[in-house]
Amino acid sequence: MLSHFASLMRCVSLRVQSMSACTKKTPLSQRQYCKKCGGHLMANHPPLGLVDVFAATLPTLEFSPGVHVNYAETVLPLRDGLPKFKDFPAEFGGSGEQIAE
Repeated sequence: MLSHFASLMRCVSLRVQSMSACTKKTPLSQRQYCKKCGGHLMANHPPLGLVDVFAATLPTLEFSPGVHVNYAETVLPLRDGLPKFKDFPAEFGGSGEQIAE
């Protein structure tokens, strides 16, 4: 399934390439955004083999969050009962450390 998703993301990336631009804030992250409005589309994390597609860009997607990452830097604390990781889960190269609500 992951390889299918990766193929799909390459296809989407090629289709939106003329309408989007990319910025590299760090070696871990390549952010793609709309050239016209500046809206965020997705973020590619090559070392992690992970692509974040911003849920708001898929209006028909029924989205239910499962976890918060980089919560140590939150500006809007939430009490929603979901796991809150200081950075990333260990499986994605983070510390795996969770923060209490």
